[in-house]
Amino acid sequence: MSVKLNLKKDELIAIAEEMGLTVPDRAKVVDLRALIESSDVYKNDIEFVRNLIDNILEEKRERLDGFEKEKLEKLEREKRECELELEKIRLAQFEKQLEIANATRDLANTSQATEIGEPGSLNDNLENLIKSVKTLTIPVPVRSESFNLFFRSLEKAFQNKSVPNELKAEILLNILGEKVNNLLAYVSQEDLCDYEKIKQLVLKESEPTPQECLSNFKKAQRLPSETYVQFASRLCASFDYYCQLRKVTDFRSLCDLIVSDKIFETLDRELMTHIAVKQGESFFKPQQLGRECDVYLSSRGRSTKELINRNAVGEVKRVVGNKWPTSNWRADKNISKIFVSETKNINCVLCKRASHSLSTCSQFRRLSVWDRAEVVKRNNLCFRCFSPHKLNECRSVKNCFCLKPHRRMIHFPRENSGNPASNLKLDAPAFVPKQSEETAEANSQSQFVATGIEKGKPKNVLLSTIRALVKNKFSEWVEVRCLLDVGSQSCLCTRACAERLQLRMEKVNTVVSCVNDASMIVKNCVKTSVANRDKSFKRELLMLVVNKITDFIPNKVINVDVDVSEFVSLADHSFNVPDKIDMLLGAEIFYELLRPGQIYAQNSQLLLQNTVFGYVVSGSVDQVVEDRVHCGLILDDDLNKTLKQFWEIESVDVECTGNTEASLCEDHFVRTHKRNKEGRYVVSMALSRDPSCLGNSKDMAVRQLNSLWKRLSRDSEYLLLYTDFLREYEDLGHLERVVESSEPPTQYYIPHHGVLRPDKLTTKLRVVFNASSPTTTGISLNDILMKGDVIEEVFQTISRFRRHKFAFTTDIQKMYRQILIDPDQQDLQRIVWKTGPNAEVSAYRLKTLTYGMSNAPFLAIRTLQQLAEDEKSRFPLASEVLLHDTYMDDIVSGAPDLETARRLQSQLRDALKSCGMTLHKWSSNSPELLNSSLSTDVEHSFSIDTDLSVKTLSISWKPFQDRFVFKVSISIKPSYTKREVLSVIARLYDPLGFLGPVLTRAKVLLQRLWQQRLDWDDVLPNPIADEWKEFVTTMKCIEKVKIIRFILTDTWLRVVLQGFADASEAAYGAVVYLQCFYQNNSAMVTILASKSRVAPIRVISIPRLELCACVLLTQLVQKIRSSLRLEISDIVLHTDSTIALAWLKTPANHLKTFIANRVSKVQRLTENCCWTH
Repeated sequence: MSVKLNLKKDELIAIAEEMGLTVPDRAKVVDLRALIESSDVYKNDIEFVRNLIDNILEEKRERLDGFEKEKLEKLEREKRECELELEKIRLAQFEKQLEIANATRDLANTSQATEIGEPGSLNDNLENLIKSVKTLTIPVPVRSESFNLFFRSLEKAFQNKSVPNELKAEILLNILGEKVNNLLAYVSQEDLCDYEKIKQLVLKESEPTPQECLSNFKKAQRLPSETYVQFASRLCASFDYYCQLRKVTDFRSLCDLIVSDKIFETLDRELMTHIAVKQGESFFKPQQLGRECDVYLSSRGRSTKELINRNAVGEVKRVVGNKWPTSNWRADKNISKIFVSETKNINCVLCKRASHSLSTCSQFRRLSVWDRAEVVKRNNLCFRCFSPHKLNECRSVKNCFCLKPHRRMIHFPRENSGNPASNLKLDAPAFVPKQSEETAEANSQSQFVATGIEKGKPKNVLLSTIRALVKNKFSEWVEVRCLLDVGSQSCLCTRACAERLQLRMEKVNTVVSCVNDASMIVKNCVKTSVANRDKSFKRELLMLVVNKITDFIPNKVINVDVDVSEFVSLADHSFNVPDKIDMLLGAEIFYELLRPGQIYAQNSQLLLQNTVFGYVVSGSVDQVVEDRVHCGLILDDDLNKTLKQFWEIESVDVECTGNTEASLCEDHFVRTHKRNKEGRYVVSMALSRDPSCLGNSKDMAVRQLNSLWKRLSRDSEYLLLYTDFLREYEDLGHLERVVESSEPPTQYYIPHHGVLRPDKLTTKLRVVFNASSPTTTGISLNDILMKGDVIEEVFQTISRFRRHKFAFTTDIQKMYRQILIDPDQQDLQRIVWKTGPNAEVSAYRLKTLTYGMSNAPFLAIRTLQQLAEDEKSRFPLASEVLLHDTYMDDIVSGAPDLETARRLQSQLRDALKSCGMTLHKWSSNSPELLNSSLSTDVEHSFSIDTDLSVKTLSISWKPFQDRFVFKVSISIKPSYTKREVLSVIARLYDPLGFLGPVLTRAKVLLQRLWQQRLDWDDVLPNPIADEWKEFVTTMKCIEKVKIIRFILTDTWLRVVLQGFADASEAAYGAVVYLQCFYQNNSAMVTILASKSRVAPIRVISIPRLELCACVLLTQLVQKIRSSLRLEISDIVLHTDSTIALAWLKTPANHLKTFIANRVSKVQRLTENCCWTH
């Protein structure tokens, strides 16, 4: 039973990390779900995952409850403050009423004095008039959006007091006071008396920016005294004003605005500032905004990946306060926007001078990284901004280039003793664009200054280039110049380079897209190998052939002051000299080339990154260059290429030819395996890398053990089974406690957990060891193990199983644990355990082959094969079965007569006993054979279990009836999602194709489902949903299907294979029957196997599909012949297509390419077969 992972991204990340999984950067919710669902823990221990989810959700609820409590307390405080503010307003209102009464009396007196015409009274009258207007006007607002209200109240006061027009401007300037002083520099003497002009200027300068409006809209909260209707009205008015500023006039532009704002929020501070200045009061549409961002990043030598990997993204912040410009406001005509920021006079805590901050102190810069960190600690400064507060109180969002919360100046580089480049200054500034600090530093006094954004000095950006060795047509290594581009999904090769290397070009037809919607069609590709100078790294690549990748890189000679060639080996010694680019290596191989080690060159913005080719140089250099930007970002046109390959017409079984790693594993096993005095096999694990590359793994193992104990404490049955399992493990000598106090130089601790299987009769608990858990270096034990080659097929094993009249199945009990690991490597198989939740953790060493190691299947199967070789002379029958009728720990075999079957049983038992292995779970179609197994450990009894079925290589077999049967467990539901459909189809396990027609219908339905482009959890649309429900309803009929296991008879004379091929517009398939002739020329016909393929999405004619069915039939016949190992008298193959039959009788060189290739293959493989209509 599965668990629905309908969780948020942070919750999924927490679950994945708790399960010991490595979460990739930029992982989406869908990727995280797939990662968890594909893990062994999810598949084997769903209860553990469910409890883990409950724990994480419970912790999150507790945090949310705490946040909610704090929010309520905050609202209470705000309510009390509002009530206090309301009382103050009432008091101020009463005082204003009193002032109005006094002003009215004074005004009456003033009018009388004016009529008398006393000298000097004019100034007194103006002062009284200003005072009375002030009394009737609201105070000068602090918030910019309140100026409209201020002017309305002011003009109403002018009307009440009958203020003449020539006095309005003077009264306005008097009321605004110092806040308007900066404006006087831009107003002519004649306009000082023009009230309307001054008003418009004040309104224009106080008008909020669109970004401020949007920020206020998002931060708006309902006031305690405000109803929801009032709150909604205020929000509507605020958003309407924002749309008005952005000049939004219709629904389409509103949609573009919302998307653009979403993109804008993801930008870092520098890029956000650049876009804000460039777009002004209007806004860029989404596609235009994306292009502007990409072009800007490319011009600064940065990639989109660098932007995404930032730990936090800041917002453009504006200090609300004195927003009036200074006298030099219009000095530079190129400045498009003014930003007001806050700076501080800072005292350095090291040298005690007030002229600079700690980060710019020359004395501080001369210190080592460790001494700098000590200065910061000693003065209790923040590691991120060097201000006098704690790190968790810091408002800055800027982190070091390593994404840790500290400044670059106190970044501790990774130790790399083997790197001669350590002589360089490793604490030099990282290559990031300069930005002003968000948070000011210690001991400061504030003042406000206005700064403008202007175009920076041009820079020449160096792109990463290497010199690589590439194989030509004659397998000779030739040096070429390559460009590294992580933004490209494809690897490219110029046509000139491909012709120079004389590489064989193959035809393709793909579209390559790049910046600004430009695209091109690529029609050729080449396959070659790329290596470094010492050939320690080799990789075969498929490259698209293009006429030109880019211009010369760099576009002119760049003077680099830093000479690094004497310290490190460069990947391209002429990186600063213009030269052509022969190849482009994209994301497919980019990360394989990287190696630990980064160097930041002193007094420059150059970064040296270590790779398998040497150090590549990138970064920017101050230099006047022509405005040309090189951009990669090449992607394959068809994003669903991987999915479509599932339906490719050539999707047929191909025999494995082995590989280099398999040969190395075989050679290592032959050289290192041995048998001890008890006859047990001792094997050694083949490693691809030195185990010293493994980091600390014990801490992770202990954390997962503590998590395991949370579940063990809640489930007493689970705890009992787990402790019994480990006790038995130790009692049998498969596990020993580590008594050494010191850790060996190389060791690896394997996390473990249990999987409960209540339906199992014998092993209800299965403990899973996770050797894929990464260490602190990011490398796990499975990463350095060579897996070997396990060539086993259920198809062949089951096919041979059907030859025997007397058949039996049995398992090798605890097969892995009967094979010992070389003592020198046992420390790579350590685990931790404790007897209680609060008990001390103890270390143990696993002495035998462990389930969960990537090389365990190879070592187990290869050991059985070695046993068959070693004991062949003593047990010839058993040797043949161990070599050919064994699949992992399952033995599926038999004999033509009872006596031979009994001897085979005895030899198998004795052969395996000689190496310490035991057979159990016997099952047979013969009661005599079952009783002679000399074991009480049988899976059924003929006297009781006449209708019992047993699992044989995941296929149900009823021994009493000697038939293969099928069981279906599908729940009927009103609706299904795409994920549920795939899950049901995947559970229809049928390796021999007995259910071919059923599976073909499911495949056709699945193909139609892919064409709908639905998401995983989308509900099926009609009419596919109706078809699926009908399919599910009829699936129960499968349980009535019974297939005879024994395909021969007691007195068979000869056998004939009868094969049939057929096709339709939806699919094509093939089926093979065995015709067994016995006495009186009678015959018995039994199905052997069938295979089917869905027709490709592109339309293909029926005759061609019929020919594809003939090819499929040919391959199926060849596979059956090699599996059965019977003497076949005749092979008769049938097709109902006269056209296909005519093609098969025509020489292939007379036919078109598509047809000729398939006809040639059929003619070659069925040379002695008879084709009929």
